[in-house]
Amino acid sequence: MKTMREEMNQQFNHIMVLIQQNPKLSNVKPEVLAIKLENQKR
Repeated sequence: MKTMREEMNQQFNHIMVLIQQNPKLSNVKPEVLAIKLENQKR
């Protein structure tokens, strides 16, 4: 449970960094950004 929470928090923080770097991404659903992040890791 703790590991899952840490992963979610890390993913959220990464999404926030992406939005700060590119404000246009604030209009994109967080789920879509999370999927893009997962695909980048692979």
